[in-house]
Amino acid sequence: MWRLRFLWAKARPAATFFMLMAVPFLPVVPWVLAAGPDPAPLPLAAAVPELISLPQPIPTGAADPGSVRGPSPPLDPPAIRKAARKWELKAIDGSGWKLLMTNRFAVRGDVHPDNLRAVGAFAECFLDAIHERVRGDLTDLRLSIRVFAQEPEFEQWASCRQVEATGGFYDRSGAEVALVFAGTTDVAMFCGRLMRGVALEYLDRALEFRGPPSVAEGVAEWFADYEVLKGRVAPRRRAGDVGELLRIADPERLESTWKAWMEPSR
Repeated sequence: MWRLRFLWAKARPAATFFMLMAVPFLPVVPWVLAAGPDPAPLPLAAAVPELISLPQPIPTGAADPGSVRGPSPPLDPPAIRKAARKWELKAIDGSGWKLLMTNRFAVRGDVHPDNLRAVGAFAECFLDAIHERVRGDLTDLRLSIRVFAQEPEFEQWASCRQVEATGGFYDRSGAEVALVFAGTTDVAMFCGRLMRGVALEYLDRALEFRGPPSVAEGVAEWFADYEVLKGRVAPRRRAGDVGELLRIADPERLESTWKAWMEPSR
């Protein structure tokens, strides 16, 4: 679905600037004065954190609300910067909204640029994990994500689409995942919501899934309960071939097969 509470450290490395300055001429004076005490050493510069604007991740766990708050982010800050170094980021208008073009996503948002890059990098990881198991058609396909920095704006957006949502949802009519990343948003819960939204968008657009909504939601929840093993994202509850299951044409048979498919992993 790092404190993205639905994808970081709060300090960014400061850029260093050099500029030329005119200074008055000072005559060169030979060093003939008596030696004084050794000069005190200059204080060491404070180490600049390697984190971007997301907090440290909390331990890996299930994505459902409760005693465990959600899965850890799939990438650390250096990996996010490496993934995003060639992505284009540009302003949409004068209101603070920006557009980030990743390899396979268009990510719009009014959040901090580093947070927007982290959302794009996480979404790319999640998409790889989903595609590996579902094998839909990603040819010439770009998925869409919208990230709000303020809860009221997110709620208004959801209301206009007649959706009741907490933290995020997939807008099928607009083919877009909408999320909120406010100051109080928990990173782990955000990661679970992002994975859930990407899974629903993938089923809709890459697989053209038109089966029962309950199955689509169930598959999205299954993906959202993920773990990160050696840098790879995978559903925590292992099961069989979900891709073949989702291609069952008969809705009733698909729904019953999905329930049976999930039963052993509970």
